[in-house]
Amino acid sequence: MSLIGRILNLQRRKKLDAEIQAELQSHIEIAVEDGIRRGLSEQEARREAILRFGNTGLVHESVADEDMFLSLNSICSDVLYAFRQLRRTPSFSLPAVLTLAIGIGASTAVFSLVQAFLLRPLPYPDANRLVVLWEQLRVLGIDRFAAPVADFVDYKNENRVFDDMGAVEDAHFVITRGARENIFGIGEPTRPRKCRCPEQCHMAEPIRI
Repeated sequence: MSLIGRILNLQRRKKLDAEIQAELQSHIEIAVEDGIRRGLSEQEARREAILRFGNTGLVHESVADEDMFLSLNSICSDVLYAFRQLRRTPSFSLPAVLTLAIGIGASTAVFSLVQAFLLRPLPYPDANRLVVLWEQLRVLGIDRFAAPVADFVDYKNENRVFDDMGAVEDAHFVITRGARENIFGIGEPTRPRKCRCPEQCHMAEPIRI
């Protein structure tokens, strides 16, 4: 059995047990057929085959344990051999290790971005029901821009599709007063939220500035 097969068997012990049991049963059936060819009845041939193999349960456990031991031993031997080869050729080992480190780091960074923006759900109840509406200005070739306040008010008043609607405005500003800032370490600062209509913020989470 190959090394990859043995590694997979560590995670698929049940499948390995079934394969060992099937193999033992096939050997018993072959022995039964051999006994029948020698003139024994099927019952006598099966009894002889079972006596020849002994306790199939013990044989099963012995084969499974031996296979797992050989798998772990083979893995350890391969790892030690790889380290010895790397030590013998440092001119090759250093670029190889750096290449692996850069590749792993880049993959981790990409996965972190995908996890943050695509896989991780938004921190809101029923986030899968949230949608964003944009307006289009096809005359100017603009496919997406924020709706004016007057349009939003019309959408909200005429809405018959969504459970509720709210408007968001992205703005940047700096709040300063007095001398140097005092940092208390209570939490990371976040961008403050401003609501033009008080009813839009009745379910919003509190924020820190």
